[in-house]
Amino acid sequence: AWRPTFYISPYTGELVTRRHDLWRLFDVVWMLHIMDYDDRQDVNNVLLQGFTWLAVLGSATGGWLLLYSFRRRRRRKAA
Repeated sequence: AWRPTFYISPYTGELVTRRHDLWRLFDVVWMLHIMDYDDRQDVNNVLLQGFTWLAVLGSATGGWLLLYSFRRRRRRKAA
């Protein structure tokens, strides 16, 4: 149904692994998620760390702006 492919060791003749179309789709999505386009195994790469710090910075800036806008609105109503 999912067009499976079996990988067999040429030396021992045993089944090494099997892959199908759904697994290949998962592999592509995983590659995009962890941003490791070579090996698809390194979840601690520089690109991912950079985007993580950008997200933290953006969240902190958004939180500061939210608090700043509430504080500013309260002062207007009191005056």
